[in-house]
Amino acid sequence: MTPRVTFAVVARVLAQLRRDPRTVAMLIVLPTVLISLMWWMFIDSPHTFDRIGGPLLAVFPAIIMFIVTSVATLREPPPARSRDSSRCRWASSTSSSATHSPSP
Repeated sequence: MTPRVTFAVVARVLAQLRRDPRTVAMLIVLPTVLISLMWWMFIDSPHTFDRIGGPLLAVFPAIIMFIVTSVATLREPPPARSRDSSRCRWASSTSSSATHSPSP
């Protein structure tokens, strides 16, 4: 991968983040809220939170990034379709079978 392609991808992702403040909020606020809720759940046993708090700091952002990438992938526009449908094998086979089907 060339630096030019890398910077193009980075620019595209930053442009998407600039247009979608909800995603930025989810990236920043949601892990903080989840860690705070876990701390509140284990307030009576601080040793438990001390033991699992570190791994949670690694797991929660990974889960949030998975969700964000899934949503971003769903928001991507579909790929452009060719105007010439004869180039597609399935389009030509379905159109030929539909036009040559026997009439009842």
